[in-house]
Amino acid sequence: MSDYKDIIRNPKTLNWFKAAMGMNITRCGLLDIVKEISQAFYDNIRTEIELQHGVAKSVVCNRCQTPNVLPCDHSNKTCNKQCRKCAFHDVHMPLNCRNYNLCNNICTTTHIS
Repeated sequence: MSDYKDIIRNPKTLNWFKAAMGMNITRCGLLDIVKEISQAFYDNIRTEIELQHGVAKSVVCNRCQTPNVLPCDHSNKTCNKQCRKCAFHDVHMPLNCRNYNLCNNICTTTHIS
């Protein structure tokens, strides 16, 4: 038990504790900002989808998974449709979202006004 007291009293260990506390304080300070910006970004995307495609903001989807809605990237050879070998789409083949194509529209909406 005395070994732990010696470790805690060591100035180098105190510096690690201070650094860890500083990182935690920074994380807490940035978390609210990131959440707010992310929510505003999502709200802008949903507004754009409502304007362009007529999908109401109340429409949600919990069926789609990321590989279902992301297109294959043929440029870096991760997907080969001819051989039907795709590391990205092994389990989930690409398909259109059943809820008014919402998930596909979220993936393709790049222009946010």
